[in-house]
Amino acid sequence: MSTNFHSKKHDIIQRLSVSTESYTDASPKGSVDEDIRELVDEINGTDGLVTTSSCSGRVAVYIEGPKNATLPSQSQSPSESENASQPVRTAGGKGGGKWLFTSHSPITIPPLNAQPNSIFSLLNLLASDSNSHPGSTSALPASQAHRPQYIHIKFESMILHILTSTPPTAQKVLNAALSAGFRESGISSLLDGKGASGNPMVAVRTAGLGLDSIIGFVKPSTSSKGDASDGPDSIQMMVSEEYLRMLLSVANERFEINSQRTSRFREALKAQFETAPSGSQEFEPMEVRRERMRREGLLRRDLMKGDAAAEHRPVNGESDDYGFSGLLAEQ
Repeated sequence: MSTNFHSKKHDIIQRLSVSTESYTDASPKGSVDEDIRELVDEINGTDGLVTTSSCSGRVAVYIEGPKNATLPSQSQSPSESENASQPVRTAGGKGGGKWLFTSHSPITIPPLNAQPNSIFSLLNLLASDSNSHPGSTSALPASQAHRPQYIHIKFESMILHILTSTPPTAQKVLNAALSAGFRESGISSLLDGKGASGNPMVAVRTAGLGLDSIIGFVKPSTSSKGDASDGPDSIQMMVSEEYLRMLLSVANERFEINSQRTSRFREALKAQFETAPSGSQEFEPMEVRRERMRREGLLRRDLMKGDAAAEHRPVNGESDDYGFSGLLAEQ
């Protein structure tokens, strides 16, 4: 195991040992989500593995950045606080977007008999200015010259970035991820800058549970003459509260599936890194083990019946010449 890997792991473990409030990592939230803290601790307690960023899964509502700007992936997003005023930076770092709502766990949906606009309020879609009317949906104005800033609701499943010591170690992590349903997982950085074997990074992820829907747009402020003004922009919804309720229900269902897959990954990873039984020298294929156990079972059965000839029954493909050659040698 390289000194470089040990140094990186030591640094990460040191930062993990501080309080949750003080710890930061390369994940969007900037810290380890509570739902996967035990999983992260188990990974970091395994020889040859250390997590560099993580997200347990999330649902987010956000205003996208200017034209041609998109919300970065979970591993590229900025440090994300849970308040609604956090700006969303684009991949180019120019910003311009805005987080409205994020949750890393299933959402408590207001009941059907709740106050009007309760879901809009929950998702911070009620603007403070009087130009916003989220209670009634609005179509995109045909006269708008420029592409508007759309408002998205998005669900993303768990993602982990795990630094490994060697390519074989990375392959074990990938095997566990794929078997658990994280089908878009992969390995990068197999070689270092000099072409030698490096410390591969495994991304554990899946797009199969993803959800991304446009639910509104930002209407720029205009003057009485229709010209752009310096006043506050307004949120215009394109969907009803009933539609948002349905999307939140779908997101909650996907949180549950995501949790199940995360548990499967945890168990699969443990199985990949289990220590071999004491005294075992090499891997024994299942078919060979099955045949060996069958022969040993037959031998035990014959011995219990008092069959003296059973002492010379071939086991695991050995020759049975010993029965006669041994007797001749003793004489």
